[in-house]
Amino acid sequence: MTPDLSQPPAPLDLAMTPDLAIAPNMFDLHDATILDNPSKLADWPVTTTITDLEFQYNGMDGVHVEFSKRDGAGSWPDVTPPGWSGPLEYTLGMAELINGHWYASAAIQIWRGLQQSGGNVGANQQVAKNWYYDGRWGAMAGYQPAAGEMIGIFVVAGNVRGVTDDGTQSPVRERSNVVLVPMPTAAGAKYTF
Repeated sequence: MTPDLSQPPAPLDLAMTPDLAIAPNMFDLHDATILDNPSKLADWPVTTTITDLEFQYNGMDGVHVEFSKRDGAGSWPDVTPPGWSGPLEYTLGMAELINGHWYASAAIQIWRGLQQSGGNVGANQQVAKNWYYDGRWGAMAGYQPAAGEMIGIFVVAGNVRGVTDDGTQSPVRERSNVVLVPMPTAAGAKYTF
């Protein structure tokens, strides 16, 4: 059954359910306005599936995502963005429901071996201040999802932050599915799909 994504769900008490095994709700990126990324990102093939998602990975600030193309022989190839001295492997993104409309952007750049990034998304307006903080992100700029509000998490091969062309910094132009989860509190949360 397809979830009704037009309205935010009732808030959840995430302190009562910090480690959840849930079936991933599939969210179609075509239902979102893509910001500060390639305009055709929703059309890129989904070649990997998110299997684990942890906010506050091992008690450290940041979001950790496990997916089949992260490590090993079949992992996404690295890319070195212009002006960088080292490579990135993928970009972490979020989808937010703002005033009844979904917006999405992959903005957190991850290099091979980095286990978590993006800070504690449930504390101190982290998403509003450090993920989507200026006009590049339209309605997402300065918006902080409330604890319990549904958000989408996804990853994209290579670097797509600020890359609004056809994806020249993504060697394979691939992405993951988008998993819908409740925004965590500052205590974090872990999901297994």
